[in-house]
Amino acid sequence: MKRILFLTFLLASLRAFSQSPTESQISVLSKKKFDWMRSPNSGQLASLMDNNVILQLANGKTQTKNEFLDELRSKRFVVNSITISESLVHVFGETAIVTGKLVATVTANNKNSTINKAYTEVYTRQSGQWKMVLFSI
Repeated sequence: MKRILFLTFLLASLRAFSQSPTESQISVLSKKKFDWMRSPNSGQLASLMDNNVILQLANGKTQTKNEFLDELRSKRFVVNSITISESLVHVFGETAIVTGKLVATVTANNKNSTINKAYTEVYTRQSGQWKMVLFSI
């Protein structure tokens, strides 16, 4: 009897920690986004973002898609490394929310710094494609 209870608990626990296919897809996109931020000329970051994406940055500034991408391309803001310590995906129909924690080393205006922050991303499915509509760090 104990063995059956243990196996039932184990299976329930595994199921609670597993991701749905949509959650896995969003998780991969979120991780790729951080990689693309390190090489912003690839075009993949731009295609992931909705044209009206809201970008709330660690310094309190809010930027448009073009402002953010221009800052990355011009090297005024360089993402040197990013380590994700926590990432959770929640899907609500055609909307997905990612919450997490990260540590990033960046160079802004020729000054190196380390950012240790929580972040939130919101994605919506548009014509079958997931688009990022909010990134807040």
